[in-house]
Amino acid sequence: MQGNKKTSYLQYIKSALVNAGKIIENTKSEGYKVIRKHIKEMVTEIDMAVQTYLIDYLSAETGCTSFISEEIRIPAYDHNEFWVIDPLDGTHNFIAGLPFYGISIAYVENSSIEYAGIYFPQSQLLYHAQRGKGAYKNDTKIQVSVNDDIEKSIIAYDNQFYLDKQSITNFIKIQEKVFTTRILGVAARDACFVAEGVLDARIWNNTKLCDVAAASLIVKEAGGSITDFDGNQLDLHAIRDVVCSNGKFHDEILSVLKRG
Repeated sequence: MQGNKKTSYLQYIKSALVNAGKIIENTKSEGYKVIRKHIKEMVTEIDMAVQTYLIDYLSAETGCTSFISEEIRIPAYDHNEFWVIDPLDGTHNFIAGLPFYGISIAYVENSSIEYAGIYFPQSQLLYHAQRGKGAYKNDTKIQVSVNDDIEKSIIAYDNQFYLDKQSITNFIKIQEKVFTTRILGVAARDACFVAEGVLDARIWNNTKLCDVAAASLIVKEAGGSITDFDGNQLDLHAIRDVVCSNGKFHDEILSVLKRG
């Protein structure tokens, strides 16, 4: 990376996440408009307000004005340097009053995720990582689980079965292999649970970069593995089916999964 200013990018991410969390928590009790994007997908005015804040803040502080966001459908961005943001991961949980929702930010340079952060405002938990520097939960360094037996594992699964017909078949096969499964409905929360050793793996079907960018660096820096269903390293410009795990039985998980 060029320039000393980029050493401050992780701090910018942390500040942006905490401030965005305040926007969410301060405004959720005031009432907000819910917009139906698709038949099974909704967004709120809070998603949009947080997105605007993150873009304005990060652009002003860093000078990088290229963004991929959950709510920007056809992004125009610089492939060499850009931000990936999800202003409210777990919107449906948020609308329902469930506590699992968060905000994700990743900074990408030359196809490498350099900095990442995920914040859960209701619990005030901030997960963050810098490439080559480890992963942290607030100020505590975290690591993936040491479990090396898939039959003793707890694996989280994607909840959007309607996006991929193969996902139901894969879910049934995974359930037969593992101890138990969980579906919390928020990718970032699951991935952070993998990074800190609470869960052993998480599976995404037909997903988007916004759902995995920050999570991928945090999981890798915590000692885990993250690949596509074929075992390849993630292509940030062609994200689809993804597995993150503690790395101990990653290949066993992949052997069960098939692309839709």
